[in-house]
Amino acid sequence: MVPVTPANATGPVPVLMMFGQANLPAPAQPNQDELKIINDAFKKLLSEENPAVKAIFDKYLAYTPITRATTSSFRAIGPQTNPNADPPSTQHNSFLLQAGVML
Repeated sequence: MVPVTPANATGPVPVLMMFGQANLPAPAQPNQDELKIINDAFKKLLSEENPAVKAIFDKYLAYTPITRATTSSFRAIGPQTNPNADPPSTQHNSFLLQAGVML
């Protein structure tokens, strides 16, 4: 769990607790050309250090060890019926109960 607050908060802010995979995308990431440079250097360093790793890289030529971070893994269960992202409605709770999810 990672609590995040706005940088310019001047008072109390609500806390949202989300449980799941703890990954946050980087606010700024290298572009594709920069990632290629990083991956090439990473592969070279590891290959020179360990022949077994070099054999793996040689076997899987298209493999890239470092890829761009994806969006958050947190997803709503069931349909989002509120287009303005308000808290789930009672319809949403009914959907969860029908699916066997304990509230």
